[in-house]
Amino acid sequence: MEKERIAVLAQLLTGMKDASAKLEDALKKKDVDAINEAKKEIIHFQMEIDRTL
Repeated sequence: MEKERIAVLAQLLTGMKDASAKLEDALKKKDVDAINEAKKEIIHFQMEIDRTL
């Protein structure tokens, strides 16, 4: 795997980690809108990671 793809994957995984943290916070607050937004972000990052691999 080339270095550029590794760097992109690292950024995507960091974004996924941040989105997961947002989801945890939203779940604690029981904020339905924030939960749905975090889920969308996670799905987006999953698709981008799949595309990069």
